[in-house]
Amino acid sequence: MPVGVSPTAMQRMAHPDGECANAKAAGAMGTIFILSTLSTSSIEEVAAAAPNTIKWFQLYIYKDR
Repeated sequence: MPVGVSPTAMQRMAHPDGECANAKAAGAMGTIFILSTLSTSSIEEVAAAAPNTIKWFQLYIYKDR
């Protein structure tokens, strides 16, 4: 079992469910899912798809907005 699923950007390019499916899988294994700043699923989509999964968010702060 992984300790946590690290943030990976653009997961919907590999699978239509993207980060939502990965968050569900992490929750099924009882581990943490970390959503990337550059994800293709919103925070709200992931939260709704995997409500019982422990979720973290990787935040990049850009100097020039």
